[in-house]
Amino acid sequence: MSDAFTIGSHDLSGRIVELWRAGRPVHWLCGDEISRCGDAVQAAGRTITEDRRKEGGSGGGNGNGPGPKPVHVFFHDRFSGFYQGLPPAVPTASRCSLLPVALQCLLATQQQLQGDPKLSTVELPFAPADDLIVYFKSVDRRELEESPHTITLVRNCIQANMTAGGYSQSSQPSDRGKRMLILITPTLAMSPELPELKPEIVPLPDFATLRRVVMGVMGRQFALYDQSGGKQGAKRISEDQIDLITQACSGFTTADAEEAISLVWARHRAFDDPKVLDTLEQEKARIIARIPGVTYVPRDQIVQHVLPGYENLAHWVQERLKISRETAIKHGIKPIRGLAIGGAPGVGKTEMVKTLAWLMGRMLLLVNIGEIKGGIVGQSESNMRKVIQLLEAMHALGMFDDIDKGGIGNAHQYAGDGGTSGNMVQALLTAMSNPASDAVFAFTFNRIPDMPELLRPGRVDRQFYAERPNETTRLAILKDHAARAQMTCDDDGKLRLLAEVTRDWSGAELAHILIKDEVVRAAAEGQTILQVSRMLAQAQATTPQFAHAGFQQSIKEMEEACAQFTRVGNLPEEQPRRRTTAARRERSTE
Repeated sequence: MSDAFTIGSHDLSGRIVELWRAGRPVHWLCGDEISRCGDAVQAAGRTITEDRRKEGGSGGGNGNGPGPKPVHVFFHDRFSGFYQGLPPAVPTASRCSLLPVALQCLLATQQQLQGDPKLSTVELPFAPADDLIVYFKSVDRRELEESPHTITLVRNCIQANMTAGGYSQSSQPSDRGKRMLILITPTLAMSPELPELKPEIVPLPDFATLRRVVMGVMGRQFALYDQSGGKQGAKRISEDQIDLITQACSGFTTADAEEAISLVWARHRAFDDPKVLDTLEQEKARIIARIPGVTYVPRDQIVQHVLPGYENLAHWVQERLKISRETAIKHGIKPIRGLAIGGAPGVGKTEMVKTLAWLMGRMLLLVNIGEIKGGIVGQSESNMRKVIQLLEAMHALGMFDDIDKGGIGNAHQYAGDGGTSGNMVQALLTAMSNPASDAVFAFTFNRIPDMPELLRPGRVDRQFYAERPNETTRLAILKDHAARAQMTCDDDGKLRLLAEVTRDWSGAELAHILIKDEVVRAAAEGQTILQVSRMLAQAQATTPQFAHAGFQQSIKEMEEACAQFTRVGNLPEEQPRRRTTAARRERSTE
């Protein structure tokens, strides 16, 4: 991953034109944007041809007659052979289905084609003298390694100029035109026998590209509406509405975006329907789910209020959000690059990150490092690259949950996977250090990960430690979760007592063992009032996790390791009160 170069999201066609003019014979692209890359290759061919026409020369430099010489674009895959992009239609000539044969045909002169009995029977949709850009969209590592002859041909292509007369000294300049081969792969895995071949990562489309795709679908319906007098097609919507729909498509490939907008039209028969954004959100969740270990958190799961005890963390975020984008660019700073939250299980780390997504106005992606790893060579690194691309394209908040698990927490010591974990970590560290990236990274952990480089200043802005809730915070948590369930408690005094006797309880235990269970009981009875006495009885019959000796030792070690972190998770303690007889009696049972 460290050798890869990410090209701009808008200049793919221009990059191909530049490399053609510079004489690069082979160009390796890495990404999932097959259709967009194909469009860019075709656009590059048209640009080069038009530039030659304006210059008024042959452009080919091979003495093939007066006038500009066009650059033809052909596509190839190992199953269908050579074919042209759509449109035009696929030619009827017999296909050349093997990669080495295709490379030989591209590099051969007319005399070589006629003199080789294996190649002379192949009908090609181009002439040897043509200038060509050929886009290979189904080349993989196994195909190369299973054919040493193919690797030799690719290496020869890389080392050669591939212009007429440059590849074969015995050929005449007019026998073969200029060639450029473009390979695209979904992963960065390539045969180690081709060290000269360096990838260029194709990022997901930017806003302007997505807007063109969105308007490509909408525009047809707008035009039909105007032509039919409102009887067919869709009524035009405002530019702001179009921008909102385009923003909802962030993180899509161009093909995914076109499919999603087409689905919106098929389902709603309008683009101003209030449910359009919901449909796009459902499609986004479905598409993101194709990447192992990544979950899109929908809007209805985002916590839209600050959790009790996390007010200082929310204040820290809000202070940084006051810095405008223009001011940040002027001073060369990024207000929020990332943060880390450690603490015992159940203290609200994940929930607070969901709140941060609401405060920042960002979409939230949940990343499970252990599930990202794949069993095929290069798959884990490819999955990590896709995650990073999504975060950057969506300007999202990425939560890497429980990074002390899944092999990433001690990746520099783990050599059992051939360096996969180390490569994944390196890709993540590189992305976090990218000043041009607008993604924000949040890490949660239950044990300090053995990775100081991941949590160092500059990659994360602040390190927080979520403490066990004190009595004041426990009371606030009980009230908060009762309110979330749209219920109330029958006795505030007993509720305070419940907060007092649950000294070793985590926020998750309070919410799910006490409040949730009581909500279920109340709902079954058709009530909206929670009975605190039943929750008190349940609390007495339950042993919380913090009460276990082994767990207490682990938490003590964690607290010592995080001594320098900023403390969060607790409200200020209330002034000591004189305990009631009932409170003393309840505490005596602990």
